[in-house]
Amino acid sequence: IIVISRNSFTLLIDTSLIVGSVALISSFDGVVTVTRNTLPAIDMDNLVSGDPARMVHEFPDFFAHAVLVSIRLVEYALKIGVITSVLVGLTAAKSVAEKRLNFFREAGSGYNVNAYFLALNIVGTLVHSLQMVLCSLFAFWLRDSIAKWHSFYIHFIMMAWLCVGWAMLIPLLVPLGNVVMATGFFMAFFGLLFSGGLDPVTYEKIYDPNSGALALVSAFVSPTRFFIEGIAVAEHRCLPQQSGFTRITEISRNLPLQYTSFSYVHLGQNDSDIMKRSCDGFYWGVLPALLIGFTIRYLAAGVIHISDRPKQIKRPLKEVIRGSNKGEARRLVVSICLYLVGLVALFGISSWAILRKA
Repeated sequence: IIVISRNSFTLLIDTSLIVGSVALISSFDGVVTVTRNTLPAIDMDNLVSGDPARMVHEFPDFFAHAVLVSIRLVEYALKIGVITSVLVGLTAAKSVAEKRLNFFREAGSGYNVNAYFLALNIVGTLVHSLQMVLCSLFAFWLRDSIAKWHSFYIHFIMMAWLCVGWAMLIPLLVPLGNVVMATGFFMAFFGLLFSGGLDPVTYEKIYDPNSGALALVSAFVSPTRFFIEGIAVAEHRCLPQQSGFTRITEISRNLPLQYTSFSYVHLGQNDSDIMKRSCDGFYWGVLPALLIGFTIRYLAAGVIHISDRPKQIKRPLKEVIRGSNKGEARRLVVSICLYLVGLVALFGISSWAILRKA
């Protein structure tokens, strides 16, 4: 609270820029459009044949009025996601970089490094979560979404959760003078090209059964991966059955999923309830995003102990392990082993959440 109050004016400007960018993009895109007028080119022979195997080939034309709008929804979420992730990432990384000298002083004085890192994470996450609440309110209001407001709120929060996690790690891996460039590059490059919204990494490739590795990489490195899908799918799931995005199970229980609109746009393919009509949003990606954020922070909590150790007035880990104090060396080795076990466990659980079919 003391740190926030000292930087209140700077925080106000940062928040105004972040919220203002979301408001401007939402204003430029206008009110959300979930369908469009189309003239389907339907083969009447297939339509009146009574043969389901022939009729399903006309589904893309039947559902085109809703499917073609998906591109606009993904584009909007992509623009919001990339711009917001860059701004949030830079702001969070800046706060970490500015406190490096304070950190070195406290670490050299014997204060608990883990407590410092935990406090930095809590403050950063809370501040940027509040910023995302404001962003989601403006986005929901200006877009006049047909989905519930809390869908926007949750997906904005989870995107900030990932951005802050990476912003805690990147400053520990690069020199202080390169923090801004490295953070901006990471958020923009991976947030744009690995999000699933456009080539080279699209949702079609992410959900390819033979592309599990690509799905993992995209989920871990792109802060916009789940945000874009969550925003777009939330709008689609609120549409009636004639859109092809939802269905009445009692009537269309034999409808193959590969002939539905979600299969045509390649969104939400791991959620078995994706066709259930609901305006409450789409939250399949919340669990993997939450676990990935914990994994990144856990990794950063280990890196902070080995980053710039001379400036922390600490000996290199090799010297401690090879030193004459066998008890200290033994405790360090055990701590490292336990840390690595925890890191592998978190990575494994996160990978399961990314690839799971719920």
